[in-house]
Amino acid sequence: LHCITYLRGGTTHLKRTCHTQSWWGKMARYASMLLLAGLSLTAAAAFVAPLRTAGTRHAPARAISQGSPRQICLTQRLGLRMIAAETAEAGVSWREGVFWEWRGMPVRYAAINIQGKGAPLLLVHGFGASLEHWRDNAPTLSKDRPVYMIDLLGFGFSAQPDTPNTFNRWGGHVWATQICDFISQVILPASTTKKVVLAGNSLGGYSALLAAGAGDLKGGEIGGLVLVNSAGSFVAEGSDGDPLAAVSRDELLKSVDPIPTSLDPIGWLVQALKRAVSFAGFIFTREGRIESTLKLVYTNDKSRVDADLVDLIKRPALQPNAFEVFFKTTLGGRDNKAVSIDRLAKEVEEAAIPTLLLWGENDPWITMKRANKMLQLMPNAKFLPLTAGHCPHDEVPQEFNANLLKWLADKRL
Repeated sequence: LHCITYLRGGTTHLKRTCHTQSWWGKMARYASMLLLAGLSLTAAAAFVAPLRTAGTRHAPARAISQGSPRQICLTQRLGLRMIAAETAEAGVSWREGVFWEWRGMPVRYAAINIQGKGAPLLLVHGFGASLEHWRDNAPTLSKDRPVYMIDLLGFGFSAQPDTPNTFNRWGGHVWATQICDFISQVILPASTTKKVVLAGNSLGGYSALLAAGAGDLKGGEIGGLVLVNSAGSFVAEGSDGDPLAAVSRDELLKSVDPIPTSLDPIGWLVQALKRAVSFAGFIFTREGRIESTLKLVYTNDKSRVDADLVDLIKRPALQPNAFEVFFKTTLGGRDNKAVSIDRLAKEVEEAAIPTLLLWGENDPWITMKRANKMLQLMPNAKFLPLTAGHCPHDEVPQEFNANLLKWLADKRL
C-alpha cells in the first residue's frame, strides 16, 4: 500500500507514515522496505528478460519468414499477385502472412482475394492480438473483395522496437500512420478502386478512427469505417474542453508525439516501480491467465475460447521484446497525449465517411454507455448491437459477417 501511495504521488504521506514511532508504523515501514526490495528485484528481472531471451527467439507455431528487413522486404517486391499464387500453390494458410518493410521495420500482414472487385477491406486487431484474430471472418468477407489483415507494430509478429523508427514514443499516432501508409503503399497499388473500408476492434478500432479522422492517405480515401467495440478516450466532463481543439487536422498526429521529458531520480524510481508491477502482471497473465481473461470478455459463447485462440494470443507474447512494448503502451507511457474520440468523430462526420458501429452489447470493458456516447457524437453512424462481449467478430463470427456484408452492400462498397 505504501508503494502504491508513492506511485500515485503521495511521497509526503509515505515519509510521514514510515517515520511514525508507533509499533504499527515501524512494522509498516519494514514491510514497505521488503516490498520495495521485492519490486526492485522484479524490475531487474524485467530489464534483464529481453537480454536473456534475445538468443532464444520463440518462433511462431506456424512457420513465418525470418530475416533482415531487407530480406523480408523482398516479399513485397515480388508483387502481391505472385505472393498469392505461391501461397496457394504451397497450400500455406493465409494466417502465416507475409512481410512488408515499413520505415525499416518488418510488418506482417495477410491478403485474400486481392483481385476481388469490391472495395478492399482492411481488418485491424485489438491490443495483444494479431491478424489471426480474424480467423473466422476473413475467408467469408473476402468472397467478392480483397481483404487484408495487418499486425500492428509491436503486436503479433510485426517488429517490436523499444521506440518505433521516426517516432518519439508509442501511441495511437504510430498505428494510424502505419495503417495509412499500408493502404497507400500496399492496398491501393493492387486495387481497382480507390476507396478502402477500415474495420477495427478495440485498440484497432481507435487506430482506424484515428487514421480516418487525422491520417494522411495518399492516392485514395477511406470509403467506410467499421468500429467494433472501439477503444479511445472522450473529453472529460467538467474539463476546460479539448486541449487539441486549436490544432489543425493535418497537425493532430504530430501534436501527440512529443519528445519525452528527461527523468529526475524520483521519476526514474517511479518508472522502475511501474516496470516491476507491469512485468509481474505481464508474466502472470501470459503464463496462466490468458484463457480465464478471454472468458471474462467472451461473455455469451465461452466455447469460442479454444486452444487455437489461446495460442494465437500467447505466441506473440513470447517474443523477446513483447514486454517492452506492453510496458510502454500501458503503465510505462510518459508524456502521453491522445486525440479524443470527440475530435475524431467530428472529423469523420465532416468528411461524411459512412460509419458502422458493430458492437458486442455485453462487453464488460467497453460498455454500451460508450457506444451510446459515440452515437451522440456521430449521428450519421449506423448502430448494430450483437449478443456478445468485447470481441464480437470472433465470438459470433457468422452474425458479425452477415451484418457487415449487408452494410457494405447497402453502402455499395
